[in-house]
Amino acid sequence: MTTLEPCTTWSNRLQHLSADLLDQPNQLKVGRIGHVICGLHDTAYDQDGMDSLIRSYGRRLQPRIASLPACKKCAKKATS
Repeated sequence: MTTLEPCTTWSNRLQHLSADLLDQPNQLKVGRIGHVICGLHDTAYDQDGMDSLIRSYGRRLQPRIASLPACKKCAKKATS
């Protein structure tokens, strides 16, 4: 059984789920990156990855992934 982990996309509006979060292959080397399971063709980031990405652009940190509303499409795929 694949473990689904909470994540978010660059828009940071919904809590998505990912089955393939891996260490980031970039210069920052912080956090993990993968794909959302709901079918969006977006890159998914765990909390450390999202914080690192936001800091690299000089933006203020956004809400925690755990406090974001759940993606209904991801939830539906996770239960099927």
